[in-house]
Amino acid sequence: TWKESKEDEQEARFEGTFVKGVPIYGKVAFGETGISVAYPGEIPRVNVEKEKGWVVPLAKAARTWWKGNSERKPREKEVPYTEFPFNGNTAPTVCSENLTKEMWDGMFGRITAGKMRIYHCVAPTVAPKKRGVQVIPPGLPDFGRVGVLAADEHCYVVFRELFDPVVKDLHRGYDPVGETHPTNLDPTKVNNEGPDHAMVVGCRITARRSLGGVAAAATCMTLDEKAEVEAVAVKALQALKKTEPWAAGQYYPMLGSDTYAEKMGGCTEEETEALKADGVLFDQSHCFDTRDFVQGRGVWRTKDKQLHVLINKEEHAEFVSQGSSLHTCFTNLSKALLGTDKSLKADKKHPSQWAHSPALGFLTSCPATCGTGMVVQVTVKAPKLSKRPDLAALAAKAGLSLLENEAVKGDQVTMLCPSLLGTSEVDVVNKVLDGVAFLSKYEKMLAGGRGALWLWDDHPKVCVTGPPTCDKRAVAKAVAHEFGSVLVSASGLLKEQVEAKTEVGITAAKMMDDGYLLPPDVMAGLVR
Repeated sequence: TWKESKEDEQEARFEGTFVKGVPIYGKVAFGETGISVAYPGEIPRVNVEKEKGWVVPLAKAARTWWKGNSERKPREKEVPYTEFPFNGNTAPTVCSENLTKEMWDGMFGRITAGKMRIYHCVAPTVAPKKRGVQVIPPGLPDFGRVGVLAADEHCYVVFRELFDPVVKDLHRGYDPVGETHPTNLDPTKVNNEGPDHAMVVGCRITARRSLGGVAAAATCMTLDEKAEVEAVAVKALQALKKTEPWAAGQYYPMLGSDTYAEKMGGCTEEETEALKADGVLFDQSHCFDTRDFVQGRGVWRTKDKQLHVLINKEEHAEFVSQGSSLHTCFTNLSKALLGTDKSLKADKKHPSQWAHSPALGFLTSCPATCGTGMVVQVTVKAPKLSKRPDLAALAAKAGLSLLENEAVKGDQVTMLCPSLLGTSEVDVVNKVLDGVAFLSKYEKMLAGGRGALWLWDDHPKVCVTGPPTCDKRAVAKAVAHEFGSVLVSASGLLKEQVEAKTEVGITAAKMMDDGYLLPPDVMAGLVR
């Protein structure tokens, strides 16, 4: 606490006890360099040397923030609810596991620059009244399981007591306070030595983006905001063709939409059916907020159909690049993302940019997709691997996961590689390339006639037994069954060689007829 004299604002006195090395949200933390405060909300960080007048700048920073916060007005004239939203009757979520009543009470009075409060963030998942049967995007967790959505990009700072631990849980320990997320959209940094390209039959890279300064598409956008995002995003997409001729495309507002001035009423029924047939049109089951569903929503698509962008689906824009080459898909996606960001910043009437922060990368409404916002999906032709019951374990070893419910179709396998904070876009693509190369190696092994495939080692694990009369054969069978190893009978192998009259078989038969045992190195060669 600090006390200031009304006569002299420079006169301040500190009362309290420091807890060294323990930063506490909303309170002062004392480090080696003095006071360090970044919380609550937008209070700037104050770093000064010990005992050198740190109280005054800290007091001014806090006072400035509270003054700004008090001048903000929330969107609703009446607060929808004030009580702590989670109790024993609600389903457990990542949010409910990290949010306490004390935290709720402490954050409730704060308002972001976009007029959002903490209840805007939890309301969509606590009481999803307008939510239909949700279709979960491939490679992403159920938003309902996450339990919290950022109502605008400022929520990650203003309510970071909640969002920081949620991010840490969703991104395997990534610390948004002390770490910086790398961004790398340079396609020349992708590994040139890729997998056997004959194995890859299809690729799809999705990248989600949200505009800065606008409410999130998944929560509480107004109709005017949806129309604004639609106009600004489509204008940036249309400008791509100036620098990238291949990116010339067309925008298809949803049938019945009256928010896009150049095409009132939306696209035609024929265009709608064509988009559905190509699998690029989304419906209410893909969206969290279904109010005025067709308004402000649509699909922008290049003429060659290699790139399309979904407007106001779960995020303001969802870029989808697809084709048969992962390198080409990433190159097209990179050019589209960088090109639109440049156009957004250069727009004199509505200057904007894709929301971004050094710690969390590109900001999206769902904390699970912050960072790159990317999910890479690849389909490979693997006639041998596709028939194996342990395919999921092999894919995990390759750093990939199978597409749920639709992973295997005939001899084709579809896998995903979502990205986590701390991993750049190029790193994700290279991880997929390495994973496909890993699978390609084992597919070739099986195609070459190898009967057994060992996932965790390049060499087979075997259990070798002696002659049939050996009383340890029963034990060997039990061991082989318990550990899933291959049971090899030395006498069985030898019998096969003799019957096939191979060089080893002829030599072995002659030696046995003469009463000699086969040399150990010969037997070892057979087993090998």
